[in-house]
Amino acid sequence: MRFVLLDQDSEALRFAGRRLGEVVAAAGRGVAAAQIELRHLSVLRLLREVDPASLLPQADMIYSAGRCRL
Repeated sequence: MRFVLLDQDSEALRFAGRRLGEVVAAAGRGVAAAQIELRHLSVLRLLREVDPASLLPQADMIYSAGRCRL
């Protein structure tokens, strides 16, 4: 399993990464190891400068929450 977490708030990103790591670890034995990648990137930069296809791997699921202040 591979998780790519992307956020413009580095503190929120670290928190989510730690929490996801805890959940994966709590799942116990028999669970495939998970890769967790944290990517700090502002929404404006993502929209203006970066090709999202080059940044994110092919995904089975994309989840978004929160709000963006432009």
